[in-house]
Amino acid sequence: RTPWSCSKRWRLGDTRYKTPELLPWTEEHETSFRALKQALATAPALGLPDYKKTFTLYCHEKGGIAQGVLTQKHGDAQRPVAYYSTALDPVAVGLPSCQRAVAAAATLVEASAPLIMAMGPVIC
Repeated sequence: RTPWSCSKRWRLGDTRYKTPELLPWTEEHETSFRALKQALATAPALGLPDYKKTFTLYCHEKGGIAQGVLTQKHGDAQRPVAYYSTALDPVAVGLPSCQRAVAAAATLVEASAPLIMAMGPVIC
């Protein structure tokens, strides 16, 4: 499980394989919709970096976009310090998926460099 995964389940997704004439809208759909809307409207709190602790950079690449979250241990969990999202260059987009993942990690390490100030992050 990655830190940026959404724990909300939107019940409307259940209708994607069926094509009802009218879209059913139950109380469960309304509750899920409101929870999703609230989650999207509320930014998670970012912690301030603590330069005495190790940084962990979680990386993901999909569709030529490198996405990542820089975290630090806070209690027994990882707390987000920064979020990153950037397009890979055209050469990297043409690479096989395993090499795109490496290119995404390298791009995100470069993007996080000003914040981590030469402290090498653990990359996940």
